Amino acid sequence: RSQDCGCRLVDMSRRAEAGRRFRRVNELENGTPDARFFLGGIAARQHRFDRAAELYALVLGIEDDHPGARRRAAKLQFRRGELGEARRMLRRDLRQLRERPRDFTAEDLDELGPLLLDVRLPRHAQKVLRALTDRPPDAARAWPHLHGPQAPPADRQAGLVP
Repeated sequence: RSQDCGCRLVDMSRRAEAGRRFRRVNELENGTPDARFFLGGIAARQHRFDRAAELYALVLGIEDDHPGARRRAAKLQFRRGELGEARRMLRRDLRQLRERPRDFTAEDLDELGPLLLDVRLPRHAQKVLRALTDRPPDAARAWPHLHGPQAPPADRQAGLVP
């Protein structure tokens, strides 16, 4: 399948060829959200952040709960300094995680936890990363993020989270 080939090309850092593959999939399958999601990833890697944001918005317009699109869009919002919008998007992921935790892979949690730390939602990040520690063999991924101080400034006397 062309989309799988495009993913392999991205893994090999052959972004131009991957982009052509995903554009072709997009043409053939009439706006598939997955092809646009991967094109957004390529655009972000090429530092074309506005284009990446457009593509992620299109994906979310087609499939509101597309896995990963909201987190990637939130990451771009954070980069632009739009902290409130990034938080709003990530809170939506948190709601989904509470409602359907099995829909989230270890990779999803590994991406979500540090993003929550970036947008200054440490208590939520802590919950997400602790959930990741409950999923062997992926538990080791979360520990570096949980190692730092997680207490809010007024609570610094509490020290590190055990």
